Amino acid sequence: METMEIILPMLKGAYAILAISTQAPYEMVGARLGSPLVLGYTKKGDFYFSSDTQALNGLVEKVVYLDDGDVVHVKHNDYYIKSHGKVAIKPIEDLNVQEQTSAKA
Repeated sequence: METMEIILPMLKGAYAILAISTQAPYEMVGARLGSPLVLGYTKKGDFYFSSDTQALNGLVEKVVYLDDGDVVHVKHNDYYIKSHGKVAIKPIEDLNVQEQTSAKA
């Protein structure tokens, strides 16, 4: 996460980034600015990232919507979020597959 926080200020424009290291394949770091990024997870502790909740239908039960300036660190079966360098608590929402399906109709 520290490396991502060093690199992000160097980037220009909009982005939604996900980084996985070969040295720590059980960790993921995601960040966004101007582009959507959603973190989804299952009861078993599987984590998924997407730009849209519709892509997560059938894969996850819970989602966390990231805001501009957020950086999320997923490690093993847990995650934490920093927003503009400070630890942040984001609302966890149920992903209701029926609502997603009816919204598309």
